[in-house]
Amino acid sequence: MNKIKVYTLMIFFIPMISMFSSGNNDLFTLQELASISNLIVRGEVVKIDCFYGENGQIYSNIKFEAKEILSGDYNENQIIEFTLFGGTLDGITTFTLEAPQFQLNSESILFLHEVKNTNSIKIQYQITGLCQGKFDLVKRDNKQYVMRDKSQESNLKITDTGDDLKFTDDSIISLSDFKKAIDLFSKK
Repeated sequence: MNKIKVYTLMIFFIPMISMFSSGNNDLFTLQELASISNLIVRGEVVKIDCFYGENGQIYSNIKFEAKEILSGDYNENQIIEFTLFGGTLDGITTFTLEAPQFQLNSESILFLHEVKNTNSIKIQYQITGLCQGKFDLVKRDNKQYVMRDKSQESNLKITDTGDDLKFTDDSIISLSDFKKAIDLFSKK
């Protein structure tokens, strides 16, 4: 039974992964992430609700409090909601390898793009590039750092022809350096 669920997950997500890839299985550059995203925000996960979808699969509704808008038009201290495939419910956990993972009270920087939904008057967002559009914040020595998802390469190309944004050996970069790089392409 579990093997069937895993195969179902992969079949379900293959079309979605291809929609958000930058082509030829390449990773997005920072410039591409920023240009595709309507909103870049630093914030915190304040609630995660898992539920069964109509197809019987597990989904997670994430509530993310916007603490700082790095690019785009959104009010700070408001909640951004988005739904991701996977989660834990009734002792069963499902996930997709390319999808970002969230934990309650964790802080992140998210690159988000609007999704048109004719059934809702609320603006809905998805994470640009799946796990490529999520960067976790960590504290070390009373300073904040940005960390790439462990599944991603340690460096992030700024542009196709430009330099890499250098993450250290433990995959971190200072928050201020990361924000300076985002400012190069922000839509404020």
